[in-house]
Amino acid sequence: MKQNQIRILIAEDDFLISRDIERSLKRIGYDVLGVAPDGQKAVEMTNSLHPDIVLMDIQMPVMDGLEATKKIQKSNPTPVVVLTAHESTDLIDKASEVGVGAYLTKHPKPSEIERAIGIAMARHKDWMEIRRLNKQLQKEISHRRKTEESSKKTNEKLKKLNKKKSDFLSMVTHELRTRIAIIQEGVSICLDGLAGEITKTQREILTDTLTNITRLTRLAKDLLDLSKIEAGKIDLRRNPMNLSETIKKIIKSYDHQVQNKGIQLKTNLPKNSLRMYADADKITQIFNNLIDNAIRFTKSGGNITIKIDDKEKVIECSVSDTGIGIAKKNLSKLFSKFEQIGRAEGPGYKGAGLGLSIAKGLVEKHGGKIRVDSQLGRGTTVWFTLAKVPFPTILIVDDDKKFTEIIKGFLSKEDYLIKEAYDGKEVTQKARREKPDLIILDMMLPGMSGYEVVGRLKQDSRTHDIPIIIISGIHVDETKLNRVIDQSVIPIFSKPIDPDKLKMKVLNLLMN
Repeated sequence: MKQNQIRILIAEDDFLISRDIERSLKRIGYDVLGVAPDGQKAVEMTNSLHPDIVLMDIQMPVMDGLEATKKIQKSNPTPVVVLTAHESTDLIDKASEVGVGAYLTKHPKPSEIERAIGIAMARHKDWMEIRRLNKQLQKEISHRRKTEESSKKTNEKLKKLNKKKSDFLSMVTHELRTRIAIIQEGVSICLDGLAGEITKTQREILTDTLTNITRLTRLAKDLLDLSKIEAGKIDLRRNPMNLSETIKKIIKSYDHQVQNKGIQLKTNLPKNSLRMYADADKITQIFNNLIDNAIRFTKSGGNITIKIDDKEKVIECSVSDTGIGIAKKNLSKLFSKFEQIGRAEGPGYKGAGLGLSIAKGLVEKHGGKIRVDSQLGRGTTVWFTLAKVPFPTILIVDDDKKFTEIIKGFLSKEDYLIKEAYDGKEVTQKARREKPDLIILDMMLPGMSGYEVVGRLKQDSRTHDIPIIIISGIHVDETKLNRVIDQSVIPIFSKPIDPDKLKMKVLNLLMN
């Protein structure tokens, strides 16, 4: 912008100084719009005349220069050069905060005026761009916050609706299973002849009815399992198990079914016994769901293979078949509820498309992942992993080392990690430090009674939730014990103990 195109407003209450500056500006070639005698007038004239720049005195009546500059930048952003008798760091900081672009001392030289105006206009341009970007950023932040809040509200609403749906499904399914059980019992009574003789035709109808009731029972069970998984209400009851032996039992239960269909069911298991700490019932359910699918989609003469690999951190399992296979475009749908990709030929249970959804939920509950590989006409393999969970740690506390060895012998077959302590002080220290999953405690200990040990363990937040089993050769005063355990229930075994009852109690406490 040329000098004669730059329109300037002077804000100065000293007439002589303002006249001197006006003459200098005109001499250089600037267009002076006028002189404002105070800060308020400077704001009004800026808003009405729209100068390209304002030369603003700091000390003015009515409103000082900094306050006037602040109002100008808010209502009609304009480059400002401050006129001051004494330039200081404090003044520069305050002036910069309100949008001042440059500074001039009183009675400036023409070259100083030109330089200050150039700097102020350049800085104002940068300042306006920063202001624009900041407004845009604030707008985006506000929009993002509103979007996030809206999304959060929507998610919360969806969670509540999903919970209501799962609760409703669970309630309906529970009621359905109860009614189905009553119907099943009635049909069975009739088939057994307990309600009187039935004809051949009636027997055929009732037998077919019983078959369909069995299918309906399975569907109700699947729906109940799925509703629990979706609601996060599936609890694992982990216990020591031998996966290899579990697989063998599962295979045996399918002997009749695979023989009737002419299918071979094979296994590829580790040579060594594969012990793990998991929910045996849930793992059996995973394999059953996958094997059922494999049998359903494998024709006579085909093979199904169950393979187990013991990896470093996980156990990798697979169920492979030589069945009809799945198209690549359908693989992503497999774990969706009620999805049925292809139908098995001939009679038999068709399913409701819930098996893989349930298997996925149970695998993930065990800390694993599941995936499917398949080719049309060549078969399908479902892979899944099970996380290796450490076996529980049990702290046995007894000053009689021989008795401690006896207890260890009872529990060693279950692969528990056994720790030992021989007096009251040692057990409290080890319990805090090692956080055992269970404590088996003798009441007669050197240095500290069993009652005091129990009290300290239950009063310490670090050990409060560790379950305790008391084993004692003397009478245990339960009234005295109840005063220190805060309504907890501690099972008590008298010496000599029943090994099977002890092992069952240990298992129940650890599972719960």
